[in-house]
Amino acid sequence: MKKAVGIALVKNSAILFQLRDDKTTIMPKHWGLPCGEVKKNETLKQAIIREFKEETGYQLKNPVLFASDSYLEKGRKVRNHLFYERYDNKQKIKCLEGERMEFITTRDLKRKKVIPRHKEYARKAIEIVR
Repeated sequence: MKKAVGIALVKNSAILFQLRDDKTTIMPKHWGLPCGEVKKNETLKQAIIREFKEETGYQLKNPVLFASDSYLEKGRKVRNHLFYERYDNKQKIKCLEGERMEFITTRDLKRKKVIPRHKEYARKAIEIVR
């Protein structure tokens, strides 16, 4: 089974979302939490720190696991693990993967095409951080 990780980086009442480009085969032109695959011999925490650094240039300090679920991707089961962390308001966030990175409130997500379950994860992360 494939393992994946994602992060809800929280800034006040908004979460960092990535607009996927049309180069991806999985939900192109949709907004989603930054995420990626766990490599062999890598812990979940190591994977999210590496993935987020690769996609944004941002160094996570202490991501906290808050949700896990499973889904099918091209007929293959994926176990997904979600982390959250507060934005430090110091490091610059770059868009090194996808089309754009943007902090979005859950209210503003209603007007965007969002990957299934990611709105729910964003709401849950904001509730935890409050």
